[in-house]
Amino acid sequence: MTDDLLSTTSPVNDRRSLAARAASALRTLTGRAPDDTGPDEIGYRSGNEYDPGDPFGLCVLTVRRDGTVHLHNRHRGSERHFEGRCATGVHGRLLAALAESGYPAVPPHRIPAVPTRQVWTTGRQGEAFSPPMAFYESAGWPGYGDLFRLLDSLVVAVSHGDLPVIPAPEGGLLST
Repeated sequence: MTDDLLSTTSPVNDRRSLAARAASALRTLTGRAPDDTGPDEIGYRSGNEYDPGDPFGLCVLTVRRDGTVHLHNRHRGSERHFEGRCATGVHGRLLAALAESGYPAVPPHRIPAVPTRQVWTTGRQGEAFSPPMAFYESAGWPGYGDLFRLLDSLVVAVSHGDLPVIPAPEGGLLST
């Protein structure tokens, strides 16, 4: 029997083989079994509450595996909290972007004092943190560009548009 995905020798064996290869790929990608994929929490920090030129201040977004989204915003002496729930598939897209980016590694670059971004994950495998990244430069890096567009769109969505951190956010990211 061949080991390719299109083998037709036995439908039952093919499904088992395909499932085993998919499980192996998920374990390789995430370090976890398919029923326990990815980190328990993906965190994102963007902006600076002390920068007078930052119109949004500090945004700290956390997305949990169960789909819960929390946003904490501090800006010019005020604090706001927002909560929501991701639509189906959003967490998987975040994991795919993390994998594509090579997280937690980042390309070499000069890190400015402000503005910066940082991503972290927590789970059974422990914690991992990316180094701080230059805000505008990091948007063009493979994987990170998609990741930041998705995370920034979540900031806009969970804040109900109160924090328009990007001009044209992706819609449909929260469940209703």
